[in-house]
Amino acid sequence: MDLDLKWILIICGIVLAAIPLLCFFIFSEVKKIRQEMVKTEFSINQMKSSLAHQTSKFELMNKHLAIIGSKAAPERYKKRPSGKG
Repeated sequence: MDLDLKWILIICGIVLAAIPLLCFFIFSEVKKIRQEMVKTEFSINQMKSSLAHQTSKFELMNKHLAIIGSKAAPERYKKRPSGKG
């Protein structure tokens, strides 16, 4: 009985000693994942910014081309109502 109890205590001691080591590994993995998420979020924000910039550039180019086209071939462009009244 005493021998079995000693073995149980030894095994439990080893398991309890391993818990801080496991916690350290889990913490380091969480830290790595958090850094990757920050990098990913930064990349997504850069892409969103670039997309907004490109969209506004295309809209401005479209307006300019419409003005140029209406001067070059006015018969193909219908005048839009201005909405002023």
